[in-house]
Amino acid sequence: FKSYAILIFRSQTFSNITRDDLVEILQLAMNNVVDPSLKYYMALFDANVTMPGASNLIFHLPEDWPDVDGYPGAEEIVDYVLS
Repeated sequence: FKSYAILIFRSQTFSNITRDDLVEILQLAMNNVVDPSLKYYMALFDANVTMPGASNLIFHLPEDWPDVDGYPGAEEIVDYVLS
């Protein structure tokens, strides 16, 4: 059932989603990387941004990622995706 629910949310977008909502979704994903709920949060995030596979930035940063100290948090990733 959970896999089915994930598929439903992959295609569900919210027209009024805010940057803060996206940050919260990504924070939940980052806090649950070893939990099955990770797939849900990643699918929900990807469905609501235009960058394909944007949630994968949690694990792999592109070569053109701005040089920052340490690994970026959810806010930095969301700002990159929305830019």
